[in-house]
Amino acid sequence: MVLLRNIFGLVPPATGWDTLPPAADTTLQADIVRIKCYRNTVYGHASQASVDDPTFSQYWQDFQDALAPTCEVTQLSLDNNKITDAGVDSLCQALQTATCEVTQLSLDDNKITDAGVVSLCQALQAPTCEVTQLSLGNNEITDAGVVSLCQALQTATCKLTRLDLDRSQITDAGVFSLCQALQTATCEVTTLYLNGNQITDAGVFSLCQALQTATCEVTTLYLNGNQITEAGAVSLRQVLEKVNFEVCDVAGGPRIYRCITNL
Repeated sequence: MVLLRNIFGLVPPATGWDTLPPAADTTLQADIVRIKCYRNTVYGHASQASVDDPTFSQYWQDFQDALAPTCEVTQLSLDNNKITDAGVDSLCQALQTATCEVTQLSLDDNKITDAGVVSLCQALQAPTCEVTQLSLGNNEITDAGVVSLCQALQTATCKLTRLDLDRSQITDAGVFSLCQALQTATCEVTTLYLNGNQITDAGVFSLCQALQTATCEVTTLYLNGNQITEAGAVSLRQVLEKVNFEVCDVAGGPRIYRCITNL
């Protein structure tokens, strides 16, 4: 904050740099002070750099209002907090506004369930939402959440190209749903992370079929830490020799089977 003030030669607002200005003061300087004060308030209530859901919801609208006039944030990381579905709802409202420019959103290691995914999917389908990369690793997402995501991925207004669902509770059933979405002409996903789930060879065989369709755009796939055997890895290898693929990383069974090609 101090560096920015010095670089741009900003004159302090009437209430100074350390006091929350009145709502009537809508100057750039006042908004900078608001952001500083709200940030300090959140950090002051945080425990080990984690923000709980009520605190996040309480101050998010204030953050949004202060940032809106000048905000050009395109990457937002809220990993390793205590954000639940309620916090996601607040976030989704912001993502759908025409002034929000966030393209990369990371929500790894939180407490988001399938209900939160439903809210995210509604936002992702909004024409004004610019998110292209979404990371939801290590939450409480199951196959039901994947079904919601798949509905969003098939809409023409969804811009996602990179989806990270590492360390979730996804089984072959969720993979089947994903495969149907990946084969639709409107799905733009090119990079898919499914490490640390409960996927077996059956799910891999479905992926192999999807990857060979002309409308599937996936070129990078990660499947480490699943229940994939050599049979599944071999099937993937055979597919990789036929399609334009960049990286496929597979591990499973008592040994590690890695299939990495650069075609």
